[in-house]
Amino acid sequence: MPEQHAPLREIMRGMLDYIPAKIVPLLVSFLGVTVYTRFLTPKDYGEYILVITIVATLSALCFTWILYVIWRYFARYSKENLSEFLSTIITVELALFIFIACLWWIALFILERGRPLEPNLKMLFPLGIGVLATQVLSTFVLEVLRNSKQSKRYSLYASLVPLGTFILAVFLFTRSIPRVEALLFAMFIVSGILSAIELYRMHRMWKIRLFYVSKDVLQKMFSFGLPQIGVSGSASLLSIGDRYLITLFLGTAAVGTYAAGYALADYSVQIPFGILMLSAVPVIVGTYENKGEQAAAQVLHNVLSVYFIVLVGALFGFISLSGDITHIFLGKAFQSTVIILPWVAAGTFFFTLTQCAGITFQLKEKPMIAIYLLFFSAVFNLFLNYVLIPHYGILGSAYATLIAYFVYALVILVMIRRTFPPFMPWGTILKSLLAATCMVLFLQSVQTSIGTGIVALFAKVCLGAVSYFLIMLLLQERLVKIAVRSLFARR
Repeated sequence: MPEQHAPLREIMRGMLDYIPAKIVPLLVSFLGVTVYTRFLTPKDYGEYILVITIVATLSALCFTWILYVIWRYFARYSKENLSEFLSTIITVELALFIFIACLWWIALFILERGRPLEPNLKMLFPLGIGVLATQVLSTFVLEVLRNSKQSKRYSLYASLVPLGTFILAVFLFTRSIPRVEALLFAMFIVSGILSAIELYRMHRMWKIRLFYVSKDVLQKMFSFGLPQIGVSGSASLLSIGDRYLITLFLGTAAVGTYAAGYALADYSVQIPFGILMLSAVPVIVGTYENKGEQAAAQVLHNVLSVYFIVLVGALFGFISLSGDITHIFLGKAFQSTVIILPWVAAGTFFFTLTQCAGITFQLKEKPMIAIYLLFFSAVFNLFLNYVLIPHYGILGSAYATLIAYFVYALVILVMIRRTFPPFMPWGTILKSLLAATCMVLFLQSVQTSIGTGIVALFAKVCLGAVSYFLIMLLLQERLVKIAVRSLFARR
């Protein structure tokens, strides 16, 4: 492979190690949605989504900025003082969690004084703080495993947590334990046990100490990490703010229906994107630091080429098969969510595009630009939801998602052009769109003859993927050939 393609080869080879970390949770998530929507009513599932949404928001807003610090400085401290670095990180996380937990209970007390919570929610929120604790530990463990290049252990841990949670939750469901509580309890137990095992192992390797703080590490956490709160908070508001407005206008049952469909659409794009970025980001950053902007722009051009080749095909295929997917993976009470799938999937596509292209702001050490753009998009998304939900129901929220993400992508790409060399692969984009359109037409022509059901869906997915990549080869897309060689060449 030519020298200029070496970073792409490194990215493609690295993706192999991380595939299980995304595929196994994906399969468990699809299976989980299928099983949970049969054990739970839409109201129960809506209550679960509200608690998990709050946990995810707190995690993103209060703890994700620490992950940026680990990613940025782990390699530097791994040469020396890694014990001090990790000890400071875990001590700050513990102190921050205690503070958040106190605020959580104060907020619950105030809510109870003003407007008493529903009995079910009153029981669920205490479990939520435990789930938050284990989620914080889990993300810490994964980030350390990733940066210490323990990719196989990363994939093992990332697979065992959702798989163990699903098995324990189903076991508790069959034992007549209150169902939503059983699901949250399973998340707490499985993630907590596995995180404790990994933390003990890390302690033995690197002598991590609680209640130890390095002033040097603390200074870097505050100067580099804290500004990332704005990025994480705005991104969370942008992606999940619609849940709260759906609750306000339509109730918790509608949230459950919307969230089930949203999850299916989101997974279809986020999983392949996540595999790509786990491998691509270190290569992009390393190229920028060692060879400069022009070289990094070329690597980003290749990464985006892979992005469009893979994700345009996945998006069009998912939209074409959305009816089959909904019928198979969701319970009868959730079938109406099929109407939102194409719009949410397309919106997620544009959002992930901004995440990929937006890495340039981190390279240029200008996170405030990303914060301003994300916050604007979040407010715009909430405004659209407020206007459209009363008229179109959950479909209005799906419309809002697509419009807000598309506008965000458009603005961020215009802003990047002013500060970074060009990197958009326009030729690959056009070829991907043409190949995906042909694939959809082909799938529509064979829908009736293949039939329905899980086996038929698998056959359609395989036929769609094969036809799509064959068309890309006929269109002489060079990176398809490079990607195939990278995946099957000897290490």
